[in-house]
Amino acid sequence: MARHAPWIEELLGFLLMRLDEAGFERLVAHEPRTMPAPYIETAGGRAEQRALRFTGCTSCSRIPPHSLHSAEEWPCRAVRAMALPFADDTGYCEAWRPEYTRSASGDFLRT
Repeated sequence: MARHAPWIEELLGFLLMRLDEAGFERLVAHEPRTMPAPYIETAGGRAEQRALRFTGCTSCSRIPPHSLHSAEEWPCRAVRAMALPFADDTGYCEAWRPEYTRSASGDFLRT
């Protein structure tokens, strides 16, 4: 049974088949985890703090308790960068490409 959404499992599987030991250790540091994202709901003159659940990164999506900061959703920039060297592989999905590799014209930049 999958622990995460199918697209997350697909990216994890893609990376696990291609990363070396050092890359695997970096991936473990950026493991996807379901976490709460607090927000304020205002209606009818009331303000309540609530939380939604999302898949975030254990390293990049840390939200301090009782705060309303935004957090990066998984795959974070570091995980996308780990997949980038394998962009020419047949199983690579263009949605995994980091935004910083795109130019204003829409052409891809090689890093």
